[in-house]
Amino acid sequence: MTVVSNASPLISLAKAEYLFVLERLFGAVHITNEVHGETTRAGRGGAELIAGAAWLHVISLRDTAQLASWEREYRLGMGELSTLRLAQELMADIAIIDERKARVLAHRLGISVVGTIGLLEESYTRKIIADLRTAYMKLLENGTYIDQRLLNSSLRTFDLPAL
Repeated sequence: MTVVSNASPLISLAKAEYLFVLERLFGAVHITNEVHGETTRAGRGGAELIAGAAWLHVISLRDTAQLASWEREYRLGMGELSTLRLAQELMADIAIIDERKARVLAHRLGISVVGTIGLLEESYTRKIIADLRTAYMKLLENGTYIDQRLLNSSLRTFDLPAL
């Protein structure tokens, strides 16, 4: 399975100490140079965990011409755009993206998307993590912005108490 990721899910998972779920779920995850630079910048929370993840493979895009056009048209950051372009180049099975506008574009491009919540739900279902509620609380405690209603809806799906 070929998986690519944008920066936000990596940063959120690393800061909450759940980055390991990606390796357990997928074995390897591919990121662009833009995403690598964004996630490993000095002082960035979780940067050391991300930089030390041998299963994260940094790949240079073969064709960057599309990025400039997309940037003007969709007003997304280079991390999101380069992730979508890499997904196309690798014919990725999944792109890990949280940003709504980038997810909408991914669907238009025919790219399957999963976000941080979906990753943690799958990790809980596969018993990679034991406590989904604690994982959500750690995300929030570490500054990840996720609408608490979405988290509570997810918890209800598993018959778990709300936050």
